[in-house]
Amino acid sequence: MKNYIMTFILLTMAVAIYLQTSLVELSETIAVTVLKNKDEIKSVHQERNISKSKEYYLDQISFQANGNHLYHHAHGNIGYKEHYFIDFNSSFTTKDSAVYQFSISSDDGFALYIDNKLICQHANDRPLTKSMCSVELKAGAHDFKLNYFQGYGNVGLVALYKDIKEHQFQPVGLDSNNLSFNRQNH
Repeated sequence: MKNYIMTFILLTMAVAIYLQTSLVELSETIAVTVLKNKDEIKSVHQERNISKSKEYYLDQISFQANGNHLYHHAHGNIGYKEHYFIDFNSSFTTKDSAVYQFSISSDDGFALYIDNKLICQHANDRPLTKSMCSVELKAGAHDFKLNYFQGYGNVGLVALYKDIKEHQFQPVGLDSNNLSFNRQNH
């Protein structure tokens, strides 16, 4: 009888764990490529000498520092200890024409492109600092690209956006009232 009870408890726990992990579905709106550079990185625009890479699909660009690694809430540590690039690519649709504000907090450098146009950047090494930039977008489809690099030491990266008529920023990758990110096919 004890074996049946123990088996029932273990089976119930296994089903509960399965349901909990399988029902959580992230909206994977951002394709991510992490590239380990063989050489020291001084600028987001420098020539790349890649030794290895990883690919992910994420729901948002919002990382906490975890030692010398970027930590994503769904994927854990992303990147390498030092000297790597991360390329984030997505697309989104705006319902109405509007001015959008982007807030990029990074340690180290970044370059933000909308529709292949450089919107703002901090190309070199820096401590965690916020950069604000604005762009006027017409209603319709748009491409998003964020290039980031980590040299060595502390890390950090959070990308937020908002329509200037809205009060609160949203993490890039999550939808707002006027802007929706497109799910990545992989």
